[in-house]
Amino acid sequence: MTDKTRAENPGIRPLYDGDAEALLRFYQGLSAETVFFYDPHPGATLESMQEVVRRAVSGQDVARALVTESGEIVGHVSLRDIGSAEPSFGIGIADEWQNRGYGPQLTAHVLAQADARPEVHAVVLTVNKTNLRAQKLYREFGFVVYGECDHREPGDSYRMRRPTGGHLAADQRG
Repeated sequence: MTDKTRAENPGIRPLYDGDAEALLRFYQGLSAETVFFYDPHPGATLESMQEVVRRAVSGQDVARALVTESGEIVGHVSLRDIGSAEPSFGIGIADEWQNRGYGPQLTAHVLAQADARPEVHAVVLTVNKTNLRAQKLYREFGFVVYGECDHREPGDSYRMRRPTGGHLAADQRG
């Protein structure tokens, strides 16, 4: 942890028009290990980050940024296609900000958005089988494994699902 990360207290906020460059710096600054586990925008470009921001600002996706007091984006969480029955969840945090409690905060923030929408029946995600830390976080929020999928290699990842809001009781009944 650097002196800078000790001194700053990041906050959670929506993505705004104009955040594309800061979001690109966030993705380009991730370590190889973090990219291995979290790579929703392979080969991120300014244009692809502008599209991420556009989708968030338009309400097509729910996205939040973890932003330092100096304005640096150090985390990004999203629910892609929030108007669908099963939006996709993704979360990433810059290496020096990991293991400090921001993952649960970001996760809780966007899952509350999904729980409040009656059209959303569940939130889904994929996670690498070796990413035990992420799996633990997801299980703490009620995600369960419902299958396997291929990400980098055949069968290397799990599909996880979490029922939302009023759909939780019905989903648990089977």
